[in-house]
Amino acid sequence: MTTPLLVLEKISKKYLSAGGGLEVLKDIDLQVMNGQSVAIVGPSGSGKSTLLNIVGTLDLPTSGKVMFDGQDILNLNEKEQADIRNRKIGFVFQLHHLLPQCTVLENVLVPVLVNEHAANAEQRARDLLEQVGLSERLDYRPGQLSGGERQRVAVVRAMINGPKLLVADEPTGSLDIAGADKLADLLVKMNKQHGLTLIVVTHSLLLAGRMDMVYELSGGRLVSRK
Repeated sequence: MTTPLLVLEKISKKYLSAGGGLEVLKDIDLQVMNGQSVAIVGPSGSGKSTLLNIVGTLDLPTSGKVMFDGQDILNLNEKEQADIRNRKIGFVFQLHHLLPQCTVLENVLVPVLVNEHAANAEQRARDLLEQVGLSERLDYRPGQLSGGERQRVAVVRAMINGPKLLVADEPTGSLDIAGADKLADLLVKMNKQHGLTLIVVTHSLLLAGRMDMVYELSGGRLVSRK
């Protein structure tokens, strides 16, 4: 029986300001099963990235509970949260954030530097890069790659530590239609072949439609659309 990897209970997020406060997320409940792919859509400024940051332990909710892989991560200290982030969660953003002075292979191996549990990392990096069609680009630097190739490198970098969850924030937002379609194919392939749980924030309804579940975030509330 499939078990939930991620459970959000009554998650709220409020930002305080001189004029009062803005509640971006309001009592959000979400359950994501192991190996499931989920898209979160909604208008700009609706709090999609804020929600994704909470899922990825990059931000904390004002109230609520976050269970990840059987642990209440809000009760962990910063070091323990950072360890989960590095070993169990992979991140892909709209901008690839590759190091321009490093080769493709070196960029992929960057997360391994702070993961004492990593083993055979270079061979895993080479294997993953071959799977995404970049085996001939190992010694290239980001400036020598196309936008789509850079995003594929970013996906491999996010997977190098063998995470259970991949979170992607507008991963196709900077790509043309062809590049976006190829990256969508790649994300689906990684989800299916590696049993990787996937949560994608996107404006692209085409990418969202490729996921198992689609939720819309609007007015601080999360509603299922698929």
